[in-house]
Parts: sequence; structure tokens; C-alpha cells
Amino acid sequence: ADGKYGNNTLKWTKKMQTEFFGKKEADGLVGKKTIAEMKKRGGYKEPERVIDISEFQSTINFKKVKAAGVTGVIVRCGRRGAGDAKLKEDTRFIEHITGAYKAGLKVGIYMFTEAVNAKEGKEEAQYAISLMNKAGIPLSYPIGIDSEDVFWKENGKTCKGRANSGVLSKAKRTEAIKAFCEEIKRQGYDSMIYASLVWFSNQLDMSKLPYNVWCAQYYSKCEYKGKYIMWQYTSEAKVKGISGNVDMNYWYGK
Repeated sequence: ADGKYGNNTLKWTKKMQTEFFGKKEADGLVGKKTIAEMKKRGGYKEPERVIDISEFQSTINFKKVKAAGVTGVIVRCGRRGAGDAKLKEDTRFIEHITGAYKAGLKVGIYMFTEAVNAKEGKEEAQYAISLMNKAGIPLSYPIGIDSEDVFWKENGKTCKGRANSGVLSKAKRTEAIKAFCEEIKRQGYDSMIYASLVWFSNQLDMSKLPYNVWCAQYYSKCEYKGKYIMWQYTSEAKVKGISGNVDMNYWYGK
């Protein structure tokens, strides 16, 4: 810290402004708008890089992942079947969460929801906690619930998930997710809701969901208007130790 506004400080400032406002406004000048944004955030802390994974990622070398600058891993613990509505453990859950934790990475879990009412939402929360207890590993992040459309092919036809947009009403979807978050809270844990920016805007009544937000938007900045604790900014990140693409997030904390 030499007090000189050199190339390194300029580079860092532009990176910070890109996150705040987008690349076009990242000019490196610490003007009123940048200062106001820093004050609003209580200063500025470099966000942590966090990946989220599921059984779709094969064997992972978590030591290489950590060496690549990743701080944490959110692991899918389970899901409800989009067609049969049965609760199912992610086939690589224990392998992934154990490997990440042993490598010194922070860990968290999320549940893929297909709940269509409050009863099923509560049931999914209880299932997620049971899987967490089975793993026996302390979590560093809130327990997530993933709400989005799902499609698959069956007998040559495209099938839709029972909680898809256009299938389940916004009110019922909101009711189910609220029940999930409330059950997580009742059992002494914190929750967060994962969805895309469009999904948050059109498929959930956020006035009834006062919980942590994990927003997905593949853009130069996150345009969610409310408070969010994590931003999934790409699904095509390349990380050493992982074959193929992986979701990458910025974790800001609460």
C-alpha cells in the first residue's frame, strides 16, 4: 500500500466498477457514482469465486480447483423427480462434498425443487437436511433451493416438469418455496433461493419470499434490483481440475 494510483490500482478499480456497473462504465476514475456504490456496500471486498456442481460433473480434482483460486463449492444434494415427483439423492453428492471439504474448500448444498405445494416444499427441506446430516460436514453457505424449468424427451415427445412455468401457478410455486425456506429456518439453518433474473421477476412473488437471493444472469453485471448474496455469472467457466464447463459464481456474503 504505497498510496500511488498506479497500474495495479487502476486495474483493480476497473474490475470493481465492471462488477458494479458493467464493462462500459469501468473507466478507472473514482468519482461520485463509484464512491456512492462503495458506501452502499459498506466499502468493497473482493467477492469469492464459488462453483456449483452436481452429478453432471464427473470426477473432480478439488486440490487443483482450490489452487485455481476457487474458494467454495455448492453441491447439489438431491432433487425431486420432474415426472415421478420422487425425492432422489444426487449420485455424486457424498463424493463431491467430501472431496471439496478435504481439499480445504468451503462447502454448501442445494436442492433442485419440483415441489408444487407447501407440503412438498417442506418435505424437500427436510430431505436436504437429512442429506446434510448424512454427509456430516459443516456448511459455510445457506442451504439453497433451485427453482427453474426442466424439460426432457420421452418416447419422442418433449415433457415439462410439474413445477415449470406455464404448468404451475406463480402463487403455488411461491408457496412451495416459502415452505422450504421456513422449514430450513425452523431447523436452525439459513436458506437461499436460486433462480434466473427472469424467473425472479416473473415466476416468483418475491414480496412473500424475504430470504437470501442467489441470482443467475449471464451478463457483465447482475441486474437484480433487490439484495442478493451470490451471483451466478456464467455456466461456461473453465477451472483446472474439472473436465468441461462449470457454473461460476461471485459470493458476496450477507
